[in-house]
Amino acid sequence: MALSYKTILVPVDFTPRCAEAARDADALALGSNGQLVFFHVHTTPIAATTDAVPIPAAAEQLADALSARRTYARRWVEELGLVTKPDHIRIDVVEGMPADSITERSKDADLIVIASHGRRGLSRWLLGSVAERVVRGAHCSTLVVRGPEASE
Repeated sequence: MALSYKTILVPVDFTPRCAEAARDADALALGSNGQLVFFHVHTTPIAATTDAVPIPAAAEQLADALSARRTYARRWVEELGLVTKPDHIRIDVVEGMPADSITERSKDADLIVIASHGRRGLSRWLLGSVAERVVRGAHCSTLVVRGPEASE
């Protein structure tokens, strides 16, 4: 029995491991004629939110940052050289917390293909694991891709 995924959500942070997850998602999309949704979550640095910046200026800065991320994401996806038809690829960029935003967006997906950075010990405790939080809260099936670096 072949699995069919209409919408495959691929959270991206533009790392090599994430590129590997994108290629895996592309192969799954080809087999099911599904749409790939590349999803990047921009997190505004805390320092940028604590400065006394007027609200209209802050909103304009955020809009500029999201636009720049969208442009970068489009180039990143093009450079991957995916086989999926261009009309089957969508790029979404939002502002927020990565795990929460991905989990919320998973309500509209059939599958999430997410890269794991393989952090262990103190770095995982301090930084958390987006992939682990997504797996625990996802509203659809989740495939976690760990590249060779994750086992080191």
